[in-house]
Amino acid sequence: MKSFFNLKSWRGRSLRSRVAFAAVVVTGLALAAPGASTATTMSSKKPLIVWIDTSRIPYEQAYMKANPGANIKWVIYNGNENGTGVLQSKFALWNRIGWPSVAPDVMFDSQNYDAVQLGTAPYNDLLSLSKYVPASVLKGYAGHSMSACTTPSGKIVCLRNDTAADVLWVNQGLYTKFFGKAPVPTTWSGIVADGQMLKKGHPGYTVGDIGDEFDDDFIYWGNGCPLDQVVGANTVEIDPTNLACTKINNLLDNSGLEGNAISTTYVFAAGGFPAAKVVMMVGPLWYGTAVFENGKKAPDGVPNGTMAAYPPPLSVLGKPITGALGGGLWLVSSHSSQPAAAAALAEFMSTSRRFKPLVSTRACPTTRRTRPPMSARSAPSSPTRSSLGKHGKPPRPRSGTVGAPLRGAPTQPGPRRWCRA
Repeated sequence: MKSFFNLKSWRGRSLRSRVAFAAVVVTGLALAAPGASTATTMSSKKPLIVWIDTSRIPYEQAYMKANPGANIKWVIYNGNENGTGVLQSKFALWNRIGWPSVAPDVMFDSQNYDAVQLGTAPYNDLLSLSKYVPASVLKGYAGHSMSACTTPSGKIVCLRNDTAADVLWVNQGLYTKFFGKAPVPTTWSGIVADGQMLKKGHPGYTVGDIGDEFDDDFIYWGNGCPLDQVVGANTVEIDPTNLACTKINNLLDNSGLEGNAISTTYVFAAGGFPAAKVVMMVGPLWYGTAVFENGKKAPDGVPNGTMAAYPPPLSVLGKPITGALGGGLWLVSSHSSQPAAAAALAEFMSTSRRFKPLVSTRACPTTRRTRPPMSARSAPSSPTRSSLGKHGKPPRPRSGTVGAPLRGAPTQPGPRRWCRA
């Protein structure tokens, strides 16, 4: 059964539940890689004011190292984390009383669905970037990857931070130990089959996790399940009976792996997540440091270079689509007195290769939510992206650093260069 309802009744729900991106199937392996900006924000009488969250402090340091003459005032705020609405509240106030000199020129926003809201009425407070960011950069974002940054009138009002893309993380040492020279799975059924082998022969090792708010992104929209899909103006489709939904539900429900080879421990659980026991796991690029390279922070982390990022699995219907999680946006205020410099900084932050080593970019909930069995779950939508090579076969992973800015984020085709954590 398909259910349609008007988006006006949906706006009263939480920001997280209002994610309404259409799942897009993208084939092939076209690299979407806007060039890094060479523009800098040099010293001026008035400093450029940039608001960032604590996870972006390494970005600040890298920017200042690359642009030592830049006159910038860096301000730490919560990044609008979990829909707290800091930017919305500030903008609404300043639109009534006037924008102060301390207002930001550039902002990092952890919420992927804030830009269009803040760039349209009643706010209209974000700069249209098309005039300031080279067309070659904007065109480098593939498919619908910039949908979260594009207003209904077509204005580009943000740039993607770009570490949200899902991959299949594989501990190559453990994989070789347990599966020898067998190819890494390219399908969900292949992951489940490997999980069943681990459950029987090597209990305690896992092929993923289940039961938290990230299921929505990895499992449902990673398989094209239309549970919150825009199909028209003010209209969203919810169809849990769709074959993509029922097939992934049945696969996981009947696998017998939940609670063993598919962990039910949240990756940010207070008691720690057994990352060293993960043989493979679908997750975003930022898991590289936030979950796996945590050896100094938690006893269950793994040494750098342990995990390799492979293309994510094909959907249960055989299509090269997958979910994405987080990433965030770079916004530029339309009230900035230095729009060109502000836009250049946002472009640098979202496209510069200098940020390849900077992976700790997560903006995720700090509490775990209890979820019903898979067959009873529903989920908001997530952007989708393809990360498979020609004929659906994944390229071999290549050495590199987790967090290389993969231009375009969730809906672009996958990178040519795979990475290690």
